[in-house]
Amino acid sequence: MVSVKRILIGLLLVIIGLSLYWNPIGVLITSIISLIIFAIIIAFCFASIGIYLFFYQAIPGISVAVSKLCIYHKLKSEKYPDGETMWKKISLVFLYNFILTIPMLLTILYLLNPSTLKMSGRLELSGIDIGLIIALSIISGLFLTLRIIGNPTYHGLFISKLMIKRPFSGCSTEIEKTKDCISSFFSTLIIGTVLFLFLLYSSDYLSNQSYFTFFKRYIPTMAPFEFSLYIIAYFGTLFIITVIGEVILDRCEPLDQK
Repeated sequence: MVSVKRILIGLLLVIIGLSLYWNPIGVLITSIISLIIFAIIIAFCFASIGIYLFFYQAIPGISVAVSKLCIYHKLKSEKYPDGETMWKKISLVFLYNFILTIPMLLTILYLLNPSTLKMSGRLELSGIDIGLIIALSIISGLFLTLRIIGNPTYHGLFISKLMIKRPFSGCSTEIEKTKDCISSFFSTLIIGTVLFLFLLYSSDYLSNQSYFTFFKRYIPTMAPFEFSLYIIAYFGTLFIITVIGEVILDRCEPLDQK
């Protein structure tokens, strides 16, 4: 049985053949093809402009928040009366960490790919629940890493033989290079994930799946009360880790202070 697709291709070839002998048909076919191509070009242009507008707004916001964590302002003292108080510094760093929480959470969940994680029968947790718990447990540590590495210091910090912060020996150019490298790494990691998630969303949309199909991958299945406990615990951890980071930097004295 001849497929419909083959019949349509055959008819198209016949029409093109007839157009060689009858010019009006050729003009009509050419016009239709031109309109189709023009419509595709318009659609591609709208998609390109939409991508530009989205990332033009998203990239600077993420980059600024990341770069702020690589900047250390002088503490207020008799020598620097216009400096920041320790609590103001902690509050600002916590705010930037808070802003970056959702992008970083999505980044880790995307890298973990919750659909490949096995369900835990003992704890009654689905793949996305396991991924969420893992992400919430390590995000604070990633922010602390960004804050500490992004601010090279005069002194190191050791607890017994465990090195908490190594001293930095280098010129101002090397300091800026270190800041740029760590800032670029985190920014690229987050922005790249946003792009992949957008492409995944677009593929769901073009395959005629519902909008909920995309978001369903990242919606936890645990009870709301249990979910709220993890969220509260995360922000409590984030605050404690933020304080620890500022205490470490205060003791080790960052080389580049604004």
